[in-house]
Amino acid sequence: MKPIVSTSVSEGQYSRERFVEQIEQAHRSRHCLKLHAGGSTVFLDFVNELWIDPDRILPGLLQPDLHGGLLMIEDVPAQTIRDQLAVHGRPLAEFWWELVYNCFDANSAARFNLFYGCRRDDVVHLSRWPNFSRVTVNPAALRMAALFTARPTSVFLASKILEVPMLEVERFYAASVASGFVERVNRQAQAEPQAPRVHRQQGLIKSLMNHLSRAYSARSA
Repeated sequence: MKPIVSTSVSEGQYSRERFVEQIEQAHRSRHCLKLHAGGSTVFLDFVNELWIDPDRILPGLLQPDLHGGLLMIEDVPAQTIRDQLAVHGRPLAEFWWELVYNCFDANSAARFNLFYGCRRDDVVHLSRWPNFSRVTVNPAALRMAALFTARPTSVFLASKILEVPMLEVERFYAASVASGFVERVNRQAQAEPQAPRVHRQQGLIKSLMNHLSRAYSARSA
C-alpha cells in the first residue's frame, strides 16, 4: 500500500504540525498506520486502541528541530499488524500522552488547550496516573499527579502551590485529558445542576416559625 506521506527531514520539509494533523485524521477515520524512521517502526491501531513503539522513537519524531533521516507514514490494513499488537501492543492512551506532551510548548499551547477544552480555572481530579516508566515526563510530573489525585485543584492554583511554571502544568493537564485520565470537577457541577439542599438549621427554623404561627392563630381565635 502506498505511503500517505514521505517526508524528508534533512531537506527541512518536516512539519510537526502536519505530522500531528495526519495522525488525528487517521484516528478520526479509524485507520491503522505504520511509521518508519531511521530503521525503526511504530504501529498505530486506531480500531483496537493499541500501539507499539519498541525503540521509543516517537518522542524524537515530535521534536521541532529534527535533522537528517526520512519519515514515512503508511496506511496499512489492520490484519497485517494484528498479531504483533496482540502480543506486544500497549494501550493507546500512552500514545496520546506522548503525542500531546512532546508537542506541547509555548507555540502550540493555545492550539492544544482549545482542542481539548483546557482552561486554567478548571478544577482537575486525576482519576488515573500515567505509567511513568512508559511515557515522557519531567521531574515535576510526580508532584502534579500526587496533587491532582489527592485534592481536586485548579490548574492555576496547582502552579502556585507546587511552584511549577504554568506552561508545565498546562502541558501535564492537556496530556492527561488526551489520555482520558482527568475528571473536571467544576465542569461536572456546571453540567449537572442539582436541587439546592436545605440545611438542617434552616429546617429547624422553618418548623419553629410554623409552630409559632399556629400558636398565634389559636390565641387569636
